[in-house]
Amino acid sequence: EKELKVFFVNFNDAIYLKLEKIEIMIRLANNENIHQILHELKEYTNEVDVDFARKSIRAIGACAIKLEKAAEKCVTALWECLKTKMVHVVQETIIVIRDIFRKYPKKYEAILKDIFDNVKALEDPEARSAMIWIIGEYVDIIENANSLLKNFIEK
Repeated sequence: EKELKVFFVNFNDAIYLKLEKIEIMIRLANNENIHQILHELKEYTNEVDVDFARKSIRAIGACAIKLEKAAEKCVTALWECLKTKMVHVVQETIIVIRDIFRKYPKKYEAILKDIFDNVKALEDPEARSAMIWIIGEYVDIIENANSLLKNFIEK
């Protein structure tokens, strides 16, 4: 725990090592070091390697679910991921946010508008199903739920 930086990813690490380091960071995450871990994971979401970027986003979500006191910081980091408009980042972020909504129902509704702004970008089946779940879960507060769902019927 005290040597957390040892587990930060180096650009020349092999992909299997990068993925393992992320797993270790999730296990070591606590309320004292979450800021440092989130900073590092957010950097990884911009990587060229799509699988690595997706794993980083999943790690942010895992930290939110693991550490209730840090969940808001994690959701803020995910919100920043949504704003990148990179398709694979947005899709993975929506999947992760669905899991956070399951753990903390009705808690982070402020992010919904930015989630729904990305409906048309969803190609991945899991991301599409996550979006449908989110729409169904928050149908009572979404003004245009019908038109959002029509995006999924047409494809």
